Amino acid sequence: KYIAAYEEFAKTVIDRDTSIISVVSTHKNEENLILGSLLLGDSKIGNKIILSPRHPYRKEEIETTLKSLNINYTSIENTSIREFIAGDYNLLLVCELGYVKQILSASSVVIMGGSFIPNIGGHNVLEPAACSLPIITGSFCENFQEIVDNMLEEGALIICEANQLSESMKNIAKSGSSLGLKARQHLDKHVKQAYDFIEEIAHWARQSQKLCE
Repeated sequence: KYIAAYEEFAKTVIDRDTSIISVVSTHKNEENLILGSLLLGDSKIGNKIILSPRHPYRKEEIETTLKSLNINYTSIENTSIREFIAGDYNLLLVCELGYVKQILSASSVVIMGGSFIPNIGGHNVLEPAACSLPIITGSFCENFQEIVDNMLEEGALIICEANQLSESMKNIAKSGSSLGLKARQHLDKHVKQAYDFIEEIAHWARQSQKLCE
């Protein structure tokens, strides 16, 4: 049901001719690194960016960064995601809670923050995987190291440094939808394994209960 909710929203919100780079769960000093790299490069996959920091209280600080980078932006308080997609702004700043589903549903690719600077440890890459989205994470992802390593081995995400983002975007553009599909396949496989494991435990629990009767 959770995954279906993303897919249903996507049918109504996405303009299929508009590509969106969503930069999510960023921390202090990451916005400048990530956005600076994207602006310097030639990222054909996306001509619009949704920026959703991990901590909404950092809004004023982030707006200062956006102005210093001369980015034409608006915020979620002033426009909806639908209006942003159809409008002329290059970046939508989302410093409010409760927009994860809408952001992922509108995305063409997700850059996962908390992983491009040390001492944060990265954030959960499985949410964008549920939406079959190409995922880029930085190398500082020790909080989710096993998941990231497994997905990397299966070709289901990209790990890079901030100054390599433009090149990673070009690689995603060349690969089409394959990276996102591999991410979803990885998630589906491990969800099935988890259900099978739980069912096995439940089976033996039932058997043990019968023996005790």
